[in-house]
Amino acid sequence: MGTRHEKCLSAQGGLFHPHGQAIDHPIWRPKDWSELHRRRSQATCPGGRRCLRASIHRIGIDFQHLEHRVGVHVEQMKGIDVLAVLAVITLGSSMKVVAQAWNQPIPEPATESTAQTIKLSNQLNEVGARFFGAHWCPACKEQMKLFGKQAGQNLNYVECGLPEKYPEQVNQCRDENIRSIPTWTRPGSARLEGVQSINTLERWSGLRHDQKN
Repeated sequence: MGTRHEKCLSAQGGLFHPHGQAIDHPIWRPKDWSELHRRRSQATCPGGRRCLRASIHRIGIDFQHLEHRVGVHVEQMKGIDVLAVLAVITLGSSMKVVAQAWNQPIPEPATESTAQTIKLSNQLNEVGARFFGAHWCPACKEQMKLFGKQAGQNLNYVECGLPEKYPEQVNQCRDENIRSIPTWTRPGSARLEGVQSINTLERWSGLRHDQKN
């Protein structure tokens, strides 16, 4: 079991620094042309123009038959293409709903969120709670891990360790005089320092009203 990190301390008073197979659609088959050639070769007879007209008529029928077959296959392929496009659109839409890009400066946790942590993250946002941390802080990563991916990206997280990239967030850390991380603050309530359990944050945010054991 790994070491549990309770908090990360600031050494500079508010500014934290880190240490394929192809598919063959048989539209044009060689045997179709072979059959057509055989029939044309048999179309000679001593009947003169009458036999010639009959032969030409037979060839015309053969071409019509071949054209019909080609048309059927083309329509079938069109239907397959339409279904393929619809499948791609549907899959893409599903992926957008399920897999949203991580939007926090701190690394994304490997854990999945639960209905409980998602509900808690919404409650924390409603009461104006802020989670102060730093991208390099092991304790902050552990705190985010408790929430999981989906709830974690919904938190009002404030990065205190990247002043060049997130100067406004680092200014919030200075304004709140953050001395250790993670730190939780919300209007009208005492701040919490260190890694907090989900149950503790539920009580602190007003989501639960039972007393701490």
